[in-house]
Order: sequence, then C-alpha cells, then structure tokens
Amino acid sequence: MTERQNHVRNLWQFAAASKIVIGGLSVLLLGGVLGWSALLGHAHQVSAMTADCNDNAVIRCGFSDSSASSAVTAFTAAYKANKSGDLDNIYANYGFTSGDLSKLQANAKLGYVTKSGDVVLNGKVIATGSTSIGRQDISGSSTKTINGKKYFERPTSVSFTTDKIPALIMMNGSKIDFIVLASCGNPVKATPKPTTTPKPTPKPSPTPVASAMCSALHATLRTGTRDTYNYTVTNTLTGGAKALSYSFDFGDGTSPQVTLQGSTSHTYANAGNWKTRVTVQFSIASQNQVCEAETPVQAPPQATQASVTTPTTPAPAQQLPATGLENVAGGMFGTSALAGAGYYWRVSRKGLIARLLRR
Repeated sequence: MTERQNHVRNLWQFAAASKIVIGGLSVLLLGGVLGWSALLGHAHQVSAMTADCNDNAVIRCGFSDSSASSAVTAFTAAYKANKSGDLDNIYANYGFTSGDLSKLQANAKLGYVTKSGDVVLNGKVIATGSTSIGRQDISGSSTKTINGKKYFERPTSVSFTTDKIPALIMMNGSKIDFIVLASCGNPVKATPKPTTTPKPTPKPSPTPVASAMCSALHATLRTGTRDTYNYTVTNTLTGGAKALSYSFDFGDGTSPQVTLQGSTSHTYANAGNWKTRVTVQFSIASQNQVCEAETPVQAPPQATQASVTTPTTPAPAQQLPATGLENVAGGMFGTSALAGAGYYWRVSRKGLIARLLRR
C-alpha cells in the first residue's frame, strides 16, 4: 500500500469515527476528504505544524515543532519509548545514539529543510544536498539496509511537496551532528556548506612621515689640480620628500651657483682656506638645510732665479826677495836663464839647482 493510499485510509477512518453518514452528505464529505488528500500527497510531504501519521514516518506523527525546547522534549520521549523498536538503529546510522540525548538538550536548535535540499538555521543555509530516509518506497528512492531491515532513502526534492519542513538540528560548534524532521521523525543527511572565514582586513601601513635632511657636502680636490674642487651633496629623504634645488656658495666672493643636481665643481682664483656652503631646497619647505665643507686652496709655488757665477781672478805671483840662489844664478847666467829656472823653482828647489848645475 502506498503512502497516498495510507493517508486516504486514515482520512476515511476519521470520517467514519465522526459518524458523518447521512445520505448524500456523507458522500459529499468523503469527496471533499479525497480531494484534500490528493492535494496534500503522502504524509511525508507536509508543511510546517502538520504531523505525518502514516507508515512512512520513522516516528509516527512526529514530534512538536513549536519551539526547540518542546521539540527536544518530545523527540527524547519518542526515542526512549521506541514503539517501532528500531529507532535506535535508524538514528545510529545517521550519527545519533542514546548518549547524544544530553547533547541534544544543550545544542539542538529549530530550523528547517527545504525541498531544494538546503538546511537553514537562523536564516542561513548551513548545508545543501539533503536526503531523508523513510519506511516506504517512493519513486526516486534507493534501498538502504540497516541491521537487516530495508528502508528507503531519497532526496528531499523527491519526498517534499511543500517548500520546507521544520527540523531539529543538533550542532557541535559550527559542525552539524544530527538533523531530524519534526513532522515525521525521519533523519536527514546533508553536505555542510563550507564556512568562509572572512579574511581580516589588513591594517593599512602607516604612511611614513615625510622628512628631509642635508647629510653632508663632500669636497674633493680634482686630480692634477690645486685649485679646482668637485662637490657632491648627500641627502636623507623619507616619506616621498625630494630635493628641488641646490645653491652653492663657494666662499670666495663669486656669485652662488644654483643647480638642480646635487653635484658641481668650482675653480678658485686665489689661495686660501675657503668654506663652501650649499643650501638645499626640499619639497618640505620647513626642512630646507645648509651643509658646509672646508676647501683649502694652496698658493702656486714661487718662480726660482738662476744662480750667477762670478769668475775669480788668479792672484798675482809673489816676487821672491833677491837674496836667494836664483838671484845668484841670474847674475851668473842672465835673466833669460832665470825666467826658465823660475818654473822649476816652483816645482822643486832641488830640481832647479840640479838643472842649473847641469848647465
């Protein structure tokens, strides 16, 4: 017997119990009952607050869905009564045992399952792709055997004709532990929806405070010169600060030189210990600064005069007194002989006498 037939039978029994059997009125009532049954479909396919009291229900007529606490109380009572004798086996296959009753009391909340398969709690979809299990076969079901007994599992898109059915949902933090439909006690399985942890908004990096400083003025004597210097400025800049211009004052009375670059050169006309100053204009006007450098310039070397050598006149020869042997010889041999002997006299007296004697 199908679920629809069971439901019609239950309605017929209700009509008979009400003793509405007065001629055509009973037929009219029965026709209305049959039409109402056709609209509702099988008892599983009901809207909220309607109990499912047919043979497909795991818990016949389900349990209260007026609030989470009343639903937990009613479900707990039905579970313990276990009139069908297989509730523990069915629910254990869906992850719920008697040891979870206390957890249910603490963690269960009332939500609903939709025909499209969504599990909704507190207005948010927490799982999708729901399937439920029942005791009767419906087109689109698959057989599921639990402890040797056959049951039938199908998507909620097959078993629901209403948009949604209230459900008791037991949570474990953000994890779903157990879902059961309130109208019939049929358990539900669903695929948890991935929880997207919002990425923390990165804290904006603090904007560096703009600052500027003239760190140094470097003066280097150009190689091969004594009076030309190359200058280079070193700046310390942060926060996007820039150097806009450089004004060099070379300290020698010449006009300052303004450049856009932090380097230049200068040739000094005179010797001296000059102090060069550079004023740097930054994009932060309040931080314009001056750097200085010493630039000693040496005087050129003085030209040296050529030395003049004065020729010396030899001293005149000394005249010997006329008392020597040469005078005697002169008297003896004449002045010409004496002149010749004078040379030898300067060489050696003995030699001169020897020569004179040889004559």
